[in-house]
Amino acid sequence: MNKLFLAIICYLKSIIIWSSIHINVYPVNCKFIYYFNTKNIKGKYYPLKHNFVKNICFISNCNNKSYVQLWKNSYPNKKKKQYKKNIFSNYILFKNITLENGIQRLAKAFARKKKNEEHLENEKNLKKNFETFLIIDGSSLLFKNYFGMPFLKNENDINLSTIYGFTQSLNKIYKLFSPSYIAIVFDSKTSNKEKREIYAQYKTLRKKNPEELYDQLKLVSEFCDIIGIKTIISENVESDNYIASLVDQIYNTIYTNNELAPNHYETGLISLNNDEIKENNFRIVIVSSDKDLLQLLEYNDNAHNNIDISVCQPNRKYRIVNAHTFIQEHNIYPNQYSDYLILAGDKTDGISGIPNIGDKTSKYLLKEYYSIDNILKNIHNLPPKLQTIFINNIENINMFRKLIKLKCETNQSINLSEYKQVNIKNFELFQNIVDKYSLHKLLKKTVILNHPM
Repeated sequence: MNKLFLAIICYLKSIIIWSSIHINVYPVNCKFIYYFNTKNIKGKYYPLKHNFVKNICFISNCNNKSYVQLWKNSYPNKKKKQYKKNIFSNYILFKNITLENGIQRLAKAFARKKKNEEHLENEKNLKKNFETFLIIDGSSLLFKNYFGMPFLKNENDINLSTIYGFTQSLNKIYKLFSPSYIAIVFDSKTSNKEKREIYAQYKTLRKKNPEELYDQLKLVSEFCDIIGIKTIISENVESDNYIASLVDQIYNTIYTNNELAPNHYETGLISLNNDEIKENNFRIVIVSSDKDLLQLLEYNDNAHNNIDISVCQPNRKYRIVNAHTFIQEHNIYPNQYSDYLILAGDKTDGISGIPNIGDKTSKYLLKEYYSIDNILKNIHNLPPKLQTIFINNIENINMFRKLIKLKCETNQSINLSEYKQVNIKNFELFQNIVDKYSLHKLLKKTVILNHPM
């Protein structure tokens, strides 16, 4: 009865003209119900300038806990207006806070949602205004689908899970970014051999990849190559280092072609029409779950106004990280990130870091001295304990730098036209893969092909 009574009260209240956020308090069984108006529940938090309150929010408080419930005016029948309960986000639980703080937190939640909507809108605009070079960490995407997809098989007992999941992920990425240029880089069995020779414990905590994974890698990379995507299998270096060198080459191609060695022109590695490229807005999007690639956001520090570099993280719902969001989240600059990992360590790669220096100390030192090199130059200013730690770990710092710091400076360029997706290279081979792995229906729904199904 209480809920029905409240609903009637709120419906009657909703016809009042509101010019600013207005809060009323209703005492109900030792609880307090707050009610206010917003224009759109999905993140737009500001006063209405018309007659009807579009959304109603209740915050009930009892035993030091605030429960938030969202209601919405919905009119399924335009002729007959109805008040209808609609729980937008179930219940949001705030523990051990006052009602005033509950209101403030809810306001911040609405503001965050508004910011996210604006971010998505900006991404849509970027599609229109930027030429996009998409670099996909193929191994990262492959692992996500090999270990994350439920097992699927066709009538011939052939495993479909990985190629199905990979194709769906690729389609999602295409829809997000509409690339003008694309490259997919895969690791091989020997990619981390060089780093293992430097540091025996490198990635030893990870389970050994099953042989079937490499069979799936071969299949997926072959499929990507057949449908006209530039596909690279990195033999001697890890894919993150290969991607770093590729980003540097793209950057050189766009901005510093006049300073490059003359033989690059002769070998056709650089286009003579780069003035046309300079006039366009250009962005590089790196799709990877590997956090080491966040180092490449430092290119934004030196970039001209018409270039943008960002990282899309498939393991975090395809969240996009740029230099600005990185600084907000980590409280350091992108060009300090490798030094931070050297000091604090990277457990996923089996890198222990410097003893007794964790997250907080690392960030404090980098904020104070900016880089490890500066810390060592000013080591006499450190407390005695830290001086001893750094003096005893000079060799470890140099070793970890070789493992963590991405090798970017190539002084080379590329021919961008080689990274434009072409039509299906071998239609017979393509048809064999489609038939064998039952991909007909899936590919008809995708946008990854230049050739219609």
